[in-house]
Amino acid sequence: MKYVYREFKAIWKRFFDNFKIAFVGMDVKLDSVYREVESQRIKTNFVNIIPFSVFVIIFELSSGIFNIAAGDIWYCRVGTGVACLSFLLFNIAAYIFLERTLASGDATDKSKEYFTYLYWGVYVITASLINSFETISSGSISSFFLTVFSLTSFAMLEPKLIFIYYFVIAAEQTAVTIITKSSFDVLVFSLFTVAVGLFLSIFKYCTYMNRSIETKRFERISEIDPLTGLLNRRGMQRSVDGIWSYCKKHSIPITFAMLDIDYFKKYNDKYGHSQGDECIKMIAECIKQTFSRRTDITCRFGGEEFIIIVAGETEEKVLEQLKSLKREIENLKIKSGCPEFNENITVSMGIHSVDIYSTTMFRDAVLGVDAQLYNAKEHGRNCISRKNEIIR
Repeated sequence: MKYVYREFKAIWKRFFDNFKIAFVGMDVKLDSVYREVESQRIKTNFVNIIPFSVFVIIFELSSGIFNIAAGDIWYCRVGTGVACLSFLLFNIAAYIFLERTLASGDATDKSKEYFTYLYWGVYVITASLINSFETISSGSISSFFLTVFSLTSFAMLEPKLIFIYYFVIAAEQTAVTIITKSSFDVLVFSLFTVAVGLFLSIFKYCTYMNRSIETKRFERISEIDPLTGLLNRRGMQRSVDGIWSYCKKHSIPITFAMLDIDYFKKYNDKYGHSQGDECIKMIAECIKQTFSRRTDITCRFGGEEFIIIVAGETEEKVLEQLKSLKREIENLKIKSGCPEFNENITVSMGIHSVDIYSTTMFRDAVLGVDAQLYNAKEHGRNCISRKNEIIR
């Protein structure tokens, strides 16, 4: 049985991976833009539960009061009452949890995703139970239509989850139709409604993903320096916006480093701009190899200047990396445009750490590291300046 289960699970996974490739248009395992859009989709789904849970709470309270006041027998039965009360309490608990989680800002994408799966799973099962009691008691299938409408309108889930949820709805409605001996037309119409809801949910998911990915890719292109493949200023600002408040809130150290190629203008004058571009590309490659963590931010700040932003490492560790980078650049043995200063190309660097307990802004941090780079140039270049101390 375990072997059959593993094989079925593998086939299921391959099917939906291929589904995504066909309809979203890429290998989702490798595309970083997809992962960024997927993260945004998860957050949107998570936040959208708040207004929906409020709607459910108001709807359940008002319909309960109305039905009891009207003496509606089916609503007063124990099974229906327990299901509706459980549904109401679950949505109240979900609302409180969501508000507290969003206020704390500590939830990861995984936890948000799992909670979304749990919420909609419980919603579908509970709503199906309520629909069963309603149909058996009064012959009405209004709860069934409301369940399909809610799932189609408010949730934007992966196709495999959508298939499962709609399968549960279809199975419940089929079983109830058989139990109540309703006409075949009712069953056909119900299954047709499920099929339409399934199609609309998948269409909404694919449309959202395709448009978001296309938009994000254009944004990425505008944020990348075409010569080096590093971020430009706009890309750096966006990347910093994504980590700055989080690092400050959780007391995670952030270290800035700025690098400038010594006498690069003379190099361009001597060897030409084409060779100058090659020099910049080689140095950029060294930067990428030295600061290769996913969270490291590397940027061509302008001309021959580069900025490196490292979160979660001590200033001493970043300083050691800068020393290593300096050696790597010297080992390139690129002929200098100013041989009276040095035979080969050298770089000047500044390093500056952000005080995580202060109200330092990003602009202040850039000014701080720029001041350290200026200090390195003032002290003969080909060195690193840290807290106005020169390291060669």
